[in-house]
Amino acid sequence: MSEMPPNVDIPYNSKTTYCFDSESFRYLVASVPPNNIQFEPSFKPLYAKSWGRSVSECKRLFNYITQLEAHKVMDTLSVNNAKQIIQLLTKPMADITKNIIDNLNECETHRLEIEEFSGSLEELNNKLYIPSVEIISVPLDRPKTVCGADECCERIDNNGVTTEINYTTECHSPCYLEFNDGNVVGNKGLLKCKAFTRHSSADRDPANSDHGQSWLSRALAAPTGIVRDRLNQSYSCLKCGHSYEKHLHLFYDTRVTMTKVADEGVGRRIQSVLMAAEIQERQIL
Repeated sequence: MSEMPPNVDIPYNSKTTYCFDSESFRYLVASVPPNNIQFEPSFKPLYAKSWGRSVSECKRLFNYITQLEAHKVMDTLSVNNAKQIIQLLTKPMADITKNIIDNLNECETHRLEIEEFSGSLEELNNKLYIPSVEIISVPLDRPKTVCGADECCERIDNNGVTTEINYTTECHSPCYLEFNDGNVVGNKGLLKCKAFTRHSSADRDPANSDHGQSWLSRALAAPTGIVRDRLNQSYSCLKCGHSYEKHLHLFYDTRVTMTKVADEGVGRRIQSVLMAAEIQERQIL
């Protein structure tokens, strides 16, 4: 356990090892109603000794537990919350990183054009603005499960840079899975989607839920639904055939737009040319 998850080292010694004799428990079960089995009197001291040993081991176990430092439940909750936040940030951080790279490429292209520019003032004025890539988040009316495999996507390039990905294959729309880490490729929770479990009990429209059934009926049906989901579950999408590791659950979409930002360097260069022309004109006058 120390070399693999959960990477916990549990000491194996006399302080952490407890032996319970089952003979006494079996004697009690057999001798009381409805079994009422009769044993020879000579056996009773052996079972009593077995019981005494189990009691002693149980006391030793509880004494060891009471001296341990109590586990801080909030620490576990904090770790789980941090894990969820990290999963939620995966897609936005990837989008932001890509957006930064796209903008750096646009700035570098613009810088080279300005350095090599040798045209007129009017032509330089057309180079006043730097192309800038901006990400716009578009909330979806309904959540959906889509495939992110290359065969199921349309990638839109702008000047050699992929600025938008259209998920052309909607494997299940609308999708009503109840987990908050959507927009993450390969989330194992997607296996509960009807794209992978045809008759999923988890992926159901809230408007068509079993409000008419009693709580007892729903409680009795729940284990059956879980077993049925496991039996019908597939790791490959029932629509496109790709693995769940290529899919993601979308609550929002992103769209990339090209805007323009004023280049201060070009502005100063134009201003200096205009000032030089004005000074020259005054000298002529």
